[in-house]
Amino acid sequence: MLENNFDKMPLVSVVVITYNSSEFIIETLESIKKQTYPSIELIVSDDGSKDSTIELCNNWFRDNEKRFSAMQVITVEKNTGIPANCNRGFNASKGSWIKLIAGDDLLAEEYIEKMMGYSKNHPDCEIIHSPVIKFSKENDGSKKLMYPTSDDEKKLNRDVSSEKQFHILSMACPINAPSVIMKKSLFERNGNLDETIPNCEDWPYWLKITKNGTKFHYIDEALIYYRIHGKSTYSSGKNALYIHPFFRTEKIIFEKYIKDHVSSFQKNITEYDYFLKNLFAESKASVPTKILFRTLRLPVELYYKLA
Repeated sequence: MLENNFDKMPLVSVVVITYNSSEFIIETLESIKKQTYPSIELIVSDDGSKDSTIELCNNWFRDNEKRFSAMQVITVEKNTGIPANCNRGFNASKGSWIKLIAGDDLLAEEYIEKMMGYSKNHPDCEIIHSPVIKFSKENDGSKKLMYPTSDDEKKLNRDVSSEKQFHILSMACPINAPSVIMKKSLFERNGNLDETIPNCEDWPYWLKITKNGTKFHYIDEALIYYRIHGKSTYSSGKNALYIHPFFRTEKIIFEKYIKDHVSSFQKNITEYDYFLKNLFAESKASVPTKILFRTLRLPVELYYKLA
């Protein structure tokens, strides 16, 4: 433990985001219960589930209320989208730190303890991220683990200025959103997540806070398990198409958060990239399509490598 005196530990609010999460929610809640860090407020923010998610949570809460400093379930009648659901949980939280987790992901037992240990040693830190372990369940019930192999997320660490972090984020989002924990004061200072972009709650906010002068800190240890299954965000879609439809959301984010803060060259090369993606949006993933698209996109790839 960080200290023997639990009263001196910062209260951490764990906000579980749910929507029809009955299949996995108990496993997620159990991973929070097993945290080695004691001072936790637990909030389930539900987005109008039609299954038994709320009933399961209420029953589990009654059996485990002594484990947590505070507990509550928030729900609405109609589905409002992920950012709005996150905002309700954020605004209800009382902790000095907030950890957001989807209702199907899992925390490693030492996740909060290690994050709070890092923040204690780095008092200027307001937001931390780490690698994640992707996993799925096999037919026999065992976990299939896919360990992180990319070093891209390491580019956003305490030694990199917020300006440089914004520049990195203006080209792509290397942050593993499920791994992030942040101070409540950071949320209070920067305001709510953007509810006008309902299928991407994280990237616009990272752009916003780095543009406002906050930088990410990084722990090089995978402390969260991100579940891959048929209902995962963006796991479905028009798989037969070569270009994933999410590029249209990326373009909205670019227009709203990026293009006015980057060079003319980056603006032009990015707009060219979206033009290509739109041109190939309904194309099948055939070999000729892939060759033609990659050839036309070479200037974009070159810029991203050199920028």
